[in-house]
Amino acid sequence: SSFFVLLSLADARVYSTINGSLLLNDSSIDFARNDWKYLVVNFDKACKWCHIFRPHLKQARLDLKAENAGVAFGWMNLKTNPVSETKYKVVNHPTQILFIRGYNSYFRYYGTKNANSLKAWIKQKLVDMKKLGY
Repeated sequence: SSFFVLLSLADARVYSTINGSLLLNDSSIDFARNDWKYLVVNFDKACKWCHIFRPHLKQARLDLKAENAGVAFGWMNLKTNPVSETKYKVVNHPTQILFIRGYNSYFRYYGTKNANSLKAWIKQKLVDMKKLGY
C-alpha cells in the first residue's frame, strides 16, 4: 500500500501558473496533455495581437471555471519554446489549441479572438467529444 503512495507521489508533477493558466514549455506540454482531460493551450509570441487577446483568454478561463466545465488552460511562450511551435504547426499568433486526453488529434481555434467566441467554441467541442466518449 505505501509503495503505491510513494509511486504516485514520485509521479506527481507541479506546474507553475501565470495569470491563472498553467505555464507550459516544450518539456511539460505532453505531461499536461495527459494530466488534464481537457486542456486549452494559448501559444503566444508576445506580439501585439497576443497582448490584446490575453484578457479575453483570462475571461474565458474564469467563465468556464465558474461553470465547472472541467477545462484547464495553459499558456506557452513560443519565443522560448520553438519545438512546440513546430510540433503543433503554429504559424499565427496567438493560437489556441484544445487537447483532449486519449484523443489522437487536437483542435485549433480559428474563430473571433474574444472570450465569448472562444468559450462557445470550447463548450461545443466538449459536447461533441463527450458524445464520442471523450
